[in-house]
Amino acid sequence: MPEDSTSPLPIAYTVGQFCKAAQISRSTLYKLWASGEGPPRCELGRKLIIPRDEAINWIQRKAVVPNGTISPAEPKSESAS
Repeated sequence: MPEDSTSPLPIAYTVGQFCKAAQISRSTLYKLWASGEGPPRCELGRKLIIPRDEAINWIQRKAVVPNGTISPAEPKSESAS
């Protein structure tokens, strides 16, 4: 059955799904976990999952700058010639 664009968000993300949503690499995620900075995770059998609420909270915390606003994506700077 094809996925409906109005379907609800998953209750948890796999590592790959989370990395895509957070726009980080798998290796970055594992480094964040190793340093204690990554999102909370659970083991489901042999698979690691990140609960949806934890994923959303973590991404929002990482996007907030000190004045409490959401940080826009940094534009790529062009090197001066």
